[in-house]
Amino acid sequence: MLKNLLNAASLILGLAASCLYAAEPAPLRMVIASPCPYWGIDKQIAGELRAEGVELLAYPECPKLKDTLLEGYVGERLLDYNILIFGDPHYRFGRPDPVTGAVPNEIVHLVGQLKKFLAGGGGVWFCGLGEQNWGKTAGTLNYILRELDLDAEVTGEVVMDTAVQQRGSRFGEHAWVEVVGDPLTQGVDNVLHPVGVVAGEGSMGVVPITRLGPDWRVLLRGSETAASYPIDLTPPTTGDKLATTPGTVTSRPVLCAVRDTPAGGRVVLWPTYTNYTVTAGSRGMLFDGERDGRKSHGRRLIKQLLRWLAEPARGSKTVGLFDPAQYVAKIEQPDPDRILQRWCVPGRKDYANQYRGLVGAHSSLSDGQNTPEEMIAAAQAAGYDFIAFTEDLAAMDELKWQQLLAVCNKVNQANPKFRAFQGLDFLDEAGNRGVVFGQRYWVTEKLRSTRDPTRVEYWYSFTYKADSNPKSWPPRIIIRSKTNNKRPWNQGMWSLFAPYCYEGGELVDDSFDEYRQLVGRHNFVWNAGIAAVHTVRSVEDVAAAARPGRYQFYVRADQLAATRDPENPKGVYDSIWTNCGPWKPDPETDRTRDYYPHYFPCYPSSGPEILDFRTKFLGEGFGADMAIPGNNRSMLHIYVRAPAGLDEVRLYDRERLVRRYKPGGTVFEHFMTIPNNEQHSYTITVTDAAGGRAVSWPAWTHIQELAYLRCGDNWNYNTLRKLRHGQDYEPKYSLLEVQSGWDAKKAKPEAERPRYWCYQSRVTHVGPGAASVNYIFPDHQNLLVDDEPWGAAHYAKALAMDLTSVGPYGAVAANVIRYDYREKKPEPYNYADFAGPYRAVASPWPCDQVYYYPFSRWNGANVVRCMGRIRFARKVSTADGSPIRLGLGYGDKGNPDILEVRTAGGTVTHHNVGDGSNVAVDLPVGGYACWYDDKGDGIGGVIGLSPGVVLHYGRDWQGLRMQIPSPAEPMSEATWDVVFVSGTPATSNSNEQMLDVWQGMGFAGKPTLYDVQPRVGRVIDQRFFLTLAAANGGFRGRIVKTTGKLLPLHLPVWIEGLNPRWDAGIWYRGETELEVISNHRDPWGMRMAWILTGRYERRVDEVRYIPVLEKVPPAWGSRVQPKVRTPYTGTGYCQIETDRQDPDIFVGNFLVCDRPEVFIGMRAASKGACTFELNNPTERPHTVTVRPAEGFDLTGRWERTLELGAGAHQVVTVAGE
Repeated sequence: MLKNLLNAASLILGLAASCLYAAEPAPLRMVIASPCPYWGIDKQIAGELRAEGVELLAYPECPKLKDTLLEGYVGERLLDYNILIFGDPHYRFGRPDPVTGAVPNEIVHLVGQLKKFLAGGGGVWFCGLGEQNWGKTAGTLNYILRELDLDAEVTGEVVMDTAVQQRGSRFGEHAWVEVVGDPLTQGVDNVLHPVGVVAGEGSMGVVPITRLGPDWRVLLRGSETAASYPIDLTPPTTGDKLATTPGTVTSRPVLCAVRDTPAGGRVVLWPTYTNYTVTAGSRGMLFDGERDGRKSHGRRLIKQLLRWLAEPARGSKTVGLFDPAQYVAKIEQPDPDRILQRWCVPGRKDYANQYRGLVGAHSSLSDGQNTPEEMIAAAQAAGYDFIAFTEDLAAMDELKWQQLLAVCNKVNQANPKFRAFQGLDFLDEAGNRGVVFGQRYWVTEKLRSTRDPTRVEYWYSFTYKADSNPKSWPPRIIIRSKTNNKRPWNQGMWSLFAPYCYEGGELVDDSFDEYRQLVGRHNFVWNAGIAAVHTVRSVEDVAAAARPGRYQFYVRADQLAATRDPENPKGVYDSIWTNCGPWKPDPETDRTRDYYPHYFPCYPSSGPEILDFRTKFLGEGFGADMAIPGNNRSMLHIYVRAPAGLDEVRLYDRERLVRRYKPGGTVFEHFMTIPNNEQHSYTITVTDAAGGRAVSWPAWTHIQELAYLRCGDNWNYNTLRKLRHGQDYEPKYSLLEVQSGWDAKKAKPEAERPRYWCYQSRVTHVGPGAASVNYIFPDHQNLLVDDEPWGAAHYAKALAMDLTSVGPYGAVAANVIRYDYREKKPEPYNYADFAGPYRAVASPWPCDQVYYYPFSRWNGANVVRCMGRIRFARKVSTADGSPIRLGLGYGDKGNPDILEVRTAGGTVTHHNVGDGSNVAVDLPVGGYACWYDDKGDGIGGVIGLSPGVVLHYGRDWQGLRMQIPSPAEPMSEATWDVVFVSGTPATSNSNEQMLDVWQGMGFAGKPTLYDVQPRVGRVIDQRFFLTLAAANGGFRGRIVKTTGKLLPLHLPVWIEGLNPRWDAGIWYRGETELEVISNHRDPWGMRMAWILTGRYERRVDEVRYIPVLEKVPPAWGSRVQPKVRTPYTGTGYCQIETDRQDPDIFVGNFLVCDRPEVFIGMRAASKGACTFELNNPTERPHTVTVRPAEGFDLTGRWERTLELGAGAHQVVTVAGE
């Protein structure tokens, strides 16, 4: 008995001890999934939580999420986290259908992930709607809240308070809000909350919560004077201002609420956007600090909410399990040779099928003669696979539109082998004509011109204005371009261009010359798909359109029916609609999918068929990855067929013929090696024996990963230089930022590094030279044009950019800038005023610019040369007779102490600008002006190479102006030539880097940092660019540094006398150490940026391709030009590395032959061997003799004589000689 009692006591004590042990709580752990790749959690909040004993992991301590949960972030990895900051990127492109309200399948799938996450004890912080929204994605957030049984709703409006306490800070407007008593608001007495945040593209900073079930606890409310306001969409706004009358909530809107979920996790609903947006650039939202002696306790509230969200997952075996020690980053280096070889499979096609469509049908619902049903029957009888109605907008109304929708729906449901699309034919306010089809919404008055309601406002009406989801925009085709008021490269937001337009079967507009320019000199316009449009108004017109000899519109796709799903086969509408595809698995690369953006596999043809036309390059969608060793080439696949027999296939790179084949037979297939020497934009024209012709869509490669246009919007902006020279990647931490903003007694930052640069030498998201590209116009003074006042409001930017060459050696860019007269203010959109609705009148002062952007080296200087010319088409003068001031670019000034001006003769003047003084100095010709402090922390400056340029240096900005005597008579002109310089590292002497550029690179005379010892060819000039003259195809010599210092940048080189039809390159003879571009990755193996890190690798007989330009942009006498230029005379462009050696180099055409018109492509070159391709583009056979250029003896000394038929191509291998 006693023994049993002792055993029982022991058991009780053991259980008690066990219970005491179990009661010991597991440490609080937060593994935070942030709203987008580059944003984590505020450093101050993170530091305080860690100091309080919380184990906190947020990027970069744990992996980032992908850009959006909709783009492939699926599966169990979400369970690595236990707090999900659910921000704008997660559902911005998942908005409901504008007609049916149905949400995309991606959102449906996402809800399933979130249910599992919450069931495991995870916490979700729902933020606001963000960019490209206009309130429309409120429906998506409401769908998610409803499907998660959370019993809450928000509305797509913006909270504003008329009692705003703070205006004008970088974080926008704020107002004091009501803090509701709750355990979570303990110690939170006040919160100064953002209000009224709205920006372009409908970015919404704070949206109100309009309905909450009984399980919610409200924490924050707006004041009595706060309400919600819709975004004003009255033309011509683009969603950057609010209506003046309150909308859904008229007082005390709910701003923040929390609840436990039925599944077990917790939710915070605080609909503010906490991440950056492309347009608004919100940089987070500010809630903490002090204003007029009153504290805002936002930081305390955020910390308490994060703790509360993490609590249910304490000790969880389901969520928040990420262990950095167990995570092994899988980083594999791809093998270019193997990948390209495996890609080159004969018969490969991205899309197996082809469909013919009739785009341009007008029925009796608008100005046509037959009913939609009759037009559809006629199209089927004529052999078309689909028809796109483009009814005359001026003759349509919403009732007729619904009737058209019903007809198309009925046909599509009844006949799986035919498709009918509803659409519209319209004029915009500026008089440009286009068609759209496939959209289901009606064109309301908000999308129309206020001057002429029968027209739309502009292309924007069919994109963000109608549908904030770019993934569901309809195909938007420019038609009748020859009669449009604006050229296609000066219109924004279209997707296809129709060079061939027919009316009743007869050709009425042939604008193919403009298409060639779109994919040529304006090849930054990636979304330039190509189409043929037949305007037909009767069944007889349909039959006429289908007659032989007319260009028809063909689409390559997997199937006829659309899917709108990147994981599934694509239908016809997907191929026409998409601006980012196709997605194809490619296990041979380090990418999960082979992403080829801005790819429209559709084309016009009057006979031949294009089976496949595609490039393959290693790297993500925007460029060949130069950080991959050996990635010096790409591949092009040409696969065509012509039942009537093939006559010729012409291959163009931009506007330049690069191959001409005469294949014969009915099928031609060829894989061509592309040198990764610059960006390429290829098209083919295929002609058959019956005279039929097909014109392809563009197939391109971009070699510098940042040389691409912004967002595919035709807005003519690009970036052209390496990211962060030598700087490690520093993510931005702006999750509810608390560290800066509107604090009334803001402390001076400690040891802030001075910022010195010349703004125009920086190349950023908004374009090369940034401000300098956009602001070339006479300053807003009292200008007279033909003695009549010309007000400042008349300016409208019209910029067209010619990226002459962009590649591994930087860029050459030519800009055509026109400031046209406009009758009304264009849309208030800060990226592209010229794309807006205005009536254009020729500019009185057309302007052209050329930029040269060689890449900097590690810790080197950015040096950008800008040359320009302004021509006065009309008499221009100032009312007071003062000089006409031409703005050449403005920007930040940094915080230097000294402005130094040095003349060409060496006379130096110093100005003290540390006190914010405003200084204006004439930029001396041949001299420079630079700014710095006396501590050697870097420089910014401008070198003057032409007269009449004035530098203005003020408290907050610096800028250049060209002064032109008034009046400027018609046909007169003025030119400028300046060099913008930014020094990046700290130096021992404050102006040392400017002197290294000015003296060392030859602006002040013979270069002091290097010399050239030529053996083959000669030196022409050494001012900035080393300009060489080739002899017998090339230049051979040594570049010798004359001091112990490095050049401020890799030596830029022009070489004259090369044949642009023959591949060219640099050969570093023997052993060298060359700078390596690194694929910088975070600890989790995720690629963040391609950077220069100051790392060098040993190379032996390194060979690199270089571009050869047929035409160098005009320099207006400031650079030596060849006296004689033939079609076979070009200029090579490159940079030579001298950091670790005085290189013995060859620069020029690798191979030469006795027929300059023959094309020579170098496939591979090594010691004693090479493989090359020849193509004879002429109509006659030729005997050609090929040999290495003088000075290029890497492959040996040899000569080959070959017979080439007309249009023939041949691959030749030379080895062992």
